[in-house]
Amino acid sequence: MTLRPRHFVLLAIIICLFVFNIVQYRRRHNAELRSEQPSAVTVSAWSAFDRAAALRDAPDAQFLPAFNALRSATEGDATTPYGDDFAQVRACKTWLLFYRQPQWQANARNHVDDCAANHRDLAK
Repeated sequence: MTLRPRHFVLLAIIICLFVFNIVQYRRRHNAELRSEQPSAVTVSAWSAFDRAAALRDAPDAQFLPAFNALRSATEGDATTPYGDDFAQVRACKTWLLFYRQPQWQANARNHVDDCAANHRDLAK
């Protein structure tokens, strides 16, 4: 059997598709590895949340400095994507703020407790 030019073209296409799939697989795999590693911003935000959540029942003189540190750790450039962990710590910050208001405390207690118990302990 002799190979004709169309056979070489088909072989080239098959080889190109094979290489393309390998490259895509490696990119996807590397992206997943990068997304699993928390950024330094997320680590500091969760640490600040832990400090503020520990003081959630304390008087304002103790709680407000910890909450202001949490606020400064979570407020940044809104156009920079930090990932799902950063969005979760921002949501937990909101529930912590609701917890400090007497009319919302009963509703927010479960959310704050879940945030404090279920976030990945990234600081360790």
